[in-house]
Amino acid sequence: MAIRFQLLRQEDVPMACQLIQDAGEWAPKSPIFDSPMDVLMKPRSQWMSALSADELVGVVGFYDISWPDGTAAMFTGLVPKLRGRGFSLALGKAQLDFAFNDMGLRRLEMSCLEGSPSAKLASKMGVKPEGRHPNTRLKAGKYHASVTFGLEKSAYVVSKS
Repeated sequence: MAIRFQLLRQEDVPMACQLIQDAGEWAPKSPIFDSPMDVLMKPRSQWMSALSADELVGVVGFYDISWPDGTAAMFTGLVPKLRGRGFSLALGKAQLDFAFNDMGLRRLEMSCLEGSPSAKLASKMGVKPEGRHPNTRLKAGKYHASVTFGLEKSAYVVSKS
């Protein structure tokens, strides 16, 4: 599947909001008080529609961007109908390629709850865990650990897919 990115299309905003809300289930901090639109409108962020032909396959985001440092945190969201079919890895790798080659970033980070789908995806993409944070998030009456992952461009092997 060839994936291309363009600035978030207006028609994709509702799906972006849904994906941000879904991801909150696995976020290290509870998103109870953050509306998805507030997340999309944050300063120093860039949100993209991920397209195969003209069909939306996902939404990716870069936030807390520091252009002078060449760093950002990343968000990857696959549309629900494609989940569980191996597309998340292709989307994640395309996002890394885009960040390092098209945006000119040199380092990416992501944080998620330990054992989450995002943590599994980060490992498959070669994004290395850099820190484990115990008892980060109260969820269903229990505290859960989160993990911060990071990847520098110099350590990334460009995707061939």
